[in-house]
Amino acid sequence: MTHTATIRKLPAEYTGKPCASLPDLRIFAPTHFYLRYENMPTPSARIEYIDMAKGFCILLVVFAHIHPDLTRYAWGVFFDSFRMPLYFFLSGIFFKRYSGIGEFGLKKINNLIVPLLFFYALTYLYDALSWGIFRLNGTDTSAYERLSWWPFWEIVRTGSSYHNSPLWFLTALFEVNLLYYALQLGFKSWRLDIAVWGLAVGGWLLAKEGIVLPYYVGTALVALPFFHVGTWLKRGNLLPYSLRDKYLYAALLPLGAAVWLLAEPMRLHELLLPRRFLTFYFCGIGGTLVIVFLSKAIRHLPAISYFGRYSIMVFGTHWPIFHTYRHVVAHWLPDGNPAYILVFVLTMITEVGVIEGLRRYCPRFTAQQESIPTTRFHREG
Repeated sequence: MTHTATIRKLPAEYTGKPCASLPDLRIFAPTHFYLRYENMPTPSARIEYIDMAKGFCILLVVFAHIHPDLTRYAWGVFFDSFRMPLYFFLSGIFFKRYSGIGEFGLKKINNLIVPLLFFYALTYLYDALSWGIFRLNGTDTSAYERLSWWPFWEIVRTGSSYHNSPLWFLTALFEVNLLYYALQLGFKSWRLDIAVWGLAVGGWLLAKEGIVLPYYVGTALVALPFFHVGTWLKRGNLLPYSLRDKYLYAALLPLGAAVWLLAEPMRLHELLLPRRFLTFYFCGIGGTLVIVFLSKAIRHLPAISYFGRYSIMVFGTHWPIFHTYRHVVAHWLPDGNPAYILVFVLTMITEVGVIEGLRRYCPRFTAQQESIPTTRFHREG
């Protein structure tokens, strides 16, 4: 008797339903089928290990911002070589063209531009409040002397984000998405690969000549291959668990060792890039794959996955939080690793409350719900 026949003849009492469905009867399928079916992403299901990879990524980003001398250490250079490429890569995994440019553009405005403006305004108001408190206490306010509405419009005028520096990434990622959408319309298969790498070479050459394009366009060009490789992972069906994963896990150690040996510090948003083009992309892509497939092997760590799932909230709010804690901790601990670690721990604990508050009260401004509805693109007729 086949497995299909077994499923069809299963009595209703095994499931409590008049008719059993395939998901109810996974136990009757062969083991290899169960493993593949169980871990196959569905349109509505989250891929837990991707959340964990995003969690690793945001923790690296926060700690790198807190620790001013991270690249003095070999492990700091190692992580620095791929922490921002990892973000572009993970974003590429979720690239989707939707019904057309109208829906695609609104989706990206909802998920990137609205949070960008919201987090910038939030930080601006926080800085204004801090300035007022320090003024009343007679504390030095030189760090806040540029407070006026003019800096808020810097983000519109030049793309810079004085009050919340990490927000450059949302600007660049928005541009990468639009650029990649346009490339996919004009190029297919290997031609798309050539177009992506051709633009990356152009961005690299401009950066090496010291030519800085506005709105982080240069950064978007250089980061485009990381995003593209993320789409490869999805198209290559490497997201679901499968028997071939053992080969990916076996490559983690040698690939990580190679990245460790070749890694060089870089600042992607300032286009301060390593000396060698191929080494830069090898470390960025190789280090990213190490984190992604390590996360796939571990599957789930609750705290890290939690921060990964709401990483945009951590990304948008950690800057003023850790600056506040660093100011407080400086009264008791001198600058150094113990102080940086303490500030990091306090920041991430605080982020839990921030995440829960933003989820409840500001979902439309933090990419949890749509600010601009896109349902009209799916209406019949």
